[in-house]
Formats: sequence, structure tokens, C-alpha cells
Amino acid sequence: MTTWDRVAPLESQEQVSGFKSGLDSVDEWVSASAYSYRRYVATHLCCSGDVLIAFFALKNITIETDGLSSKIRGLKDPEGRIQALLLCQMGVDLEHQGEGNGLKLFVEAVRKAIEAYEISKVPLLVVDAATDRLVDWYQDKCGMTRIPGTRRLVALIPALQKALA
Repeated sequence: MTTWDRVAPLESQEQVSGFKSGLDSVDEWVSASAYSYRRYVATHLCCSGDVLIAFFALKNITIETDGLSSKIRGLKDPEGRIQALLLCQMGVDLEHQGEGNGLKLFVEAVRKAIEAYEISKVPLLVVDAATDRLVDWYQDKCGMTRIPGTRRLVALIPALQKALA
């Protein structure tokens, strides 16, 4: 099993060239857009030496409260919205799938979300799953809650922090 020994921010497009997760939308985003979006999206690379094993990307968003639990709706600002971190992309290279790296990658993303929460109090992590199979994975493996009728899932960052403690 290959795992990563460091997590570092994306610094050049070359760092992600050739990355293949098997999900076209993820592969296209990381190879064509990750670097150009670096002012808006924080992309983190999980590497073993110079080998890119996986990556995840977080960005700040504001969401409406429709479909959210009353506990989460209670976090809305005066305009009726909630500040959140969107786990907008994540992927594990095909050569390293099936080794538990997906869950490990999610935990790395949650750790970064916790760091952001401790600084800015952004209370919510949001994921827009690319497939129904991934919706199930985020619910079953990661404890996220699906917003009915969508592929969007949410979790309170303090609850994730407590789960990792």
C-alpha cells in the first residue's frame, strides 16, 4: 500500500499533469483548471516523494438554507445564508485506489477545514458528489448528511472535529 508522506499546496500546473482518478470531471478539472483557479480554490497535493497520490481542493462559498436541518439553519447570517467550505474536488490516482486512500484523503480535507474553522469560524463543510455512488460513500464512510433531492452533502465542522478527536 502506498500512502503519502506530505500534503502541500499546488504551486505549478506541472505538479498535476498526468493525474488520472478515473472520473473524467475530476481529471479534467485538476489538469486544466486547478492552477488557474488558485486565487479562489486552495488545492492540496498528497505526495509520496515526488509522486502525486491524491489531491483535494477547498473553496469558500455561501449557501442558502433550504433543505438544511434546523440546527444548521440556526447558523445563518442576517441575509439568511450560511458561510461554508466546499470540498469542490478530490481524487485518488488510479494506481493508488482500493487501498483506503479515499477515506484518508477526506480526513486530510477535514483537517484543513478544521484549521479554517479555528481561524474564521466557517461552520459547515459541503460536498457536491459527482455520482450517486459517491453520495452513498460520503454518507456511509464520512458521516455527511444529504440534502434531500440533491447530491449535496453537509456536515458541521465542529462535529467532524469531534469525530476525529
